[in-house]
Formats: sequence, C-alpha cells, structure tokens
Amino acid sequence: MIFHSWLLDRRELKKFYWKALGKLREVPFESLVMPPLLYSPLKRLGHLERPLLFKESAVELDAGIASAGFSHIRQPPYDWHGLKRKYAEFVLFQHTISGEGRLTFEGKTSPVLPGQTMLLSFPHDNRYFLPEGGNWEFFYLALRGPAVARVWAHLLARVGPLVQFPEGAPPVSTAARVCERVLRGDIASAAQASALAYSLAMEALDAVQRSDDANVPPFVRRVREYCRQNLGRPIGVPQMANAAGLSRHHFTREFQKCVRISPGRYLMQLRLDAAVELVQEGRLSVKEIAAHVGFSSANYFGKVFTRRFGVSPGAFKESGMY
Repeated sequence: MIFHSWLLDRRELKKFYWKALGKLREVPFESLVMPPLLYSPLKRLGHLERPLLFKESAVELDAGIASAGFSHIRQPPYDWHGLKRKYAEFVLFQHTISGEGRLTFEGKTSPVLPGQTMLLSFPHDNRYFLPEGGNWEFFYLALRGPAVARVWAHLLARVGPLVQFPEGAPPVSTAARVCERVLRGDIASAAQASALAYSLAMEALDAVQRSDDANVPPFVRRVREYCRQNLGRPIGVPQMANAAGLSRHHFTREFQKCVRISPGRYLMQLRLDAAVELVQEGRLSVKEIAAHVGFSSANYFGKVFTRRFGVSPGAFKESGMY
C-alpha cells in the first residue's frame, strides 16, 4: 500500500513537471534567465549616475557617451523636459527594468513599461516623469555625436520613442554592460567611448531593421520593390496602392498600420537611402543623383538630404567618412 501511494505520488509529480515545463516553453528563455543576470551588476552598484568627460580628442569623433546611470525612483519629483536639459544635443537610451514611468511625446502620453526602451533626442518637446505613487527602475545612456543622432532620427521615424527590444539580447544587453562600465569608471579614453556608442547605435539600428524585415507583409514587399525599381519616376499613393493590389484608401490605412509611417514618408526614405549609396559611389553629380532618385529639383533634394543627414550631399561626399 505504501509502495502504491509512492507510485501515485511519482505519477502526479511527473504530470505536474511536464505541465509546468509546457508553461515555461510558452515564455522566452531570455526573459526567465537573462534579466536578473544582466541587471544584477547594475543593481549591486545601487543608485548611481556618472558623466563621462575626457580631454578633447585629437580628431573630431562622430559618436560619444555623455553620461550613464542606474536608478530606482520611488517617489516624485522625477520629471524631465526635453527642452530643458543641460546638454545642447544628445540622444537617450533608457531601458525600464521594473515599475512604470510616463512619456509625453508629440502631445501623446504613454506608460513606459518593463522591457520597454525609450529612444529620445534632445532638444525636443518631450517629457518623461514618474507618476504620483509609482516607482520606476531603469538604466540609461546619454549618447552624442552626429552619427548616433542620425541613427536616432531614423529609429524615431521608423518605430517611435518606445521600443520593445528582445530582453537579454542586443542592444539592451550591450547597453547594460556599457552602462556598468561607465559607472565603474572602466572606460579609459574618448576613442573607446566613441567605439562603444557607435556599436550600440548600430545594434539598435540592426535590431529594428531585422524586426522590420521579419514582419513585412507581402503587400509591403511588393510596394518596396516597385518603388526601388521606379525611383526616378513620379510615384504617388495611387501607384503604390496599385503595386500592393489594394484600393487607395485600404492601402493607406493598412500601410500606415504595418509600417507606422505614411506611404509618402516611406517613399522619401527609400529615395534618400538610394541617394546615399550614389553619393558614396562618387560617379554622379548632385544634380544627376537628385534626378536619379526622383527629385525634380536639385535644390530641394539638397535641403531634404541635409535635414535627414545633417550635412549637404556635397559635404557628405567630400568628407570621405561615410
């Protein structure tokens, strides 16, 4: 009888085990294992913020780290406005570990939840803060330089200021380790800081692009291919809708939902991406490049290019850095 009861207990335990294992398989492994391991070095340091200052570099660097910090804010005031920051121009990578913050961006206020990363640029009319009665645990990196500014402008246009990167994977894991190194005083030079900042920006860009490619619906792929093959011709929403095989109204609505920007803005990004490649090749004049990617005016092309990349097509070409 005792033996039978023991067998029954073993069988029940086995059922419980496989049921629990099945539940675990529904949850990403990184979210169960990685975050505690990833953030524990920061948690051991406690609340800490540190600016990163070096002597002026012998050459002008295209990326850098302004400051880093780890905080667990449990009561207001914690309230930052994007037009009232001390650094003239910088970008922010701030990842929420636990609790919840608030972000007001372009007039819309949203919760900032665990696992979400804020991508913000400054100066900008944004505000992030701790709501009354809340708590917010996070780490951040403030980066600067024209290279990271261009990447952040692209990311904000593509996915907006709140991103759910895979937990425990780049760029979140890289950002956490860089933040720890800054807080420990383990970065020895401006050049080293520049390399780390640029690497983080590229990982964020790559993560967004991989996510885009993996989730692109067939109709968006058809539109993208049509636009790339016809950049030198006039293209409007009717032509894009026709390539998608949808009515104009349905196409505009579904495209905005999937890509998160308007068809016109998406087309402009494709034109400018193609323009950069042609500028880098160096075979065509600025006027020829403008016509090749669909701009009727080289002057307008120059203005749009400068607004997107921070330098004119001519300066971009002559710099030799890109």
